[in-house]
Amino acid sequence: MTKGFDTIDLFGVSIHSAPIGVLEKLALSPDEAESLCDNLRQRDEVGSALVVSTCNRTEVYVDWLSRTGSERILREAFVQEVGPDRIPEERFLYREHGLDGCGVRH
Repeated sequence: MTKGFDTIDLFGVSIHSAPIGVLEKLALSPDEAESLCDNLRQRDEVGSALVVSTCNRTEVYVDWLSRTGSERILREAFVQEVGPDRIPEERFLYREHGLDGCGVRH
């Protein structure tokens, strides 16, 4: 692990983790992606956030100042921005931790 990047987490769904119907349901418009980023950035626990939403994945990268309650915070932000009906089942979500886990190097 590269020092200084262990506070970054990735949360997402992709064509590799979920069927197309789930991806379509969670696909974010540019306005929704920007609003989700703004929502996360306003939270005391978040240093920065980035949302990527394409035809084959939706991912949120978060640099945490405090990881306490991180999954709850992310879920709350998603629900506030897109509503509870668009949140996929846990089995379709993936999470990665740190620079190496998030695939930032590829």
